[in-house]
Amino acid sequence: TSHSDIKKTREWITFEIGQIEKDDWYRFALVLKETNELIGTALIYYEEEVECWEVGYNLGKKYWGKGYTTEAVAEVIDFAKKQLKIPQIVGRYAKENQASGRVMSKLGFQYERDIPYECNDGTVLREGIQCRLILG
Repeated sequence: TSHSDIKKTREWITFEIGQIEKDDWYRFALVLKETNELIGTALIYYEEEVECWEVGYNLGKKYWGKGYTTEAVAEVIDFAKKQLKIPQIVGRYAKENQASGRVMSKLGFQYERDIPYECNDGTVLREGIQCRLILG
């Protein structure tokens, strides 16, 4: 999540620290190898709404279109297979976000259904896509 005020960032960090001991929430920092710069995050967590593990990601805009998201989420999927030993993962994205659709497709996610998609903590509602990846 990108933040424009320190209060929001502190709240997010406090929330994330509270998740560390849980066994259903794993957030990863995405860091450029060359510079050690934080460029985004990836996440896998158990989503009660769909009764399945879900993957999510955020990347700073200047890093879009460089393959970083696909590379990072592939590692999260590997973690899910090897460490969590889960059978499948759901991914959801806004229909207008074609780049996220391409990431999901490259990683083997298959279209499941159209869904409502909430953005900005539920303040914006969009049309979305739900995909599923079966881990073999």
